[in-house]
Amino acid sequence: HKRIWLSRRLYREHHGGRVSEEEPILFVECTRDDTAGGVLREVRTQFARGVGIGGDLAGTLEVHFKDENSAGSAVKREWFALVSDAFLASEEGLLVSTDRGGSVRPAA
Repeated sequence: HKRIWLSRRLYREHHGGRVSEEEPILFVECTRDDTAGGVLREVRTQFARGVGIGGDLAGTLEVHFKDENSAGSAVKREWFALVSDAFLASEEGLLVSTDRGGSVRPAA
């Protein structure tokens, strides 16, 4: 968390963009757990604790994979791909298709 906050602060100071109030950060920390339901378990845990996407959604999204130093838009895209794949996984039963995968709808 601190590294992301510091890098934003330094960028603003360097570019002359002094802001009196800090922009809120929606921070999501996760693993690259690609086992069935792994990413959904992490999302549910955050929701239950009221942190990450379970908290205030008004901030700028920052995604961090545990035990990695990567950050930025590529990390966000990868996280969204993991979440999307998890939502579409038939074993989760969140979405169902009546036309062999052409479209999906929420499961009843």
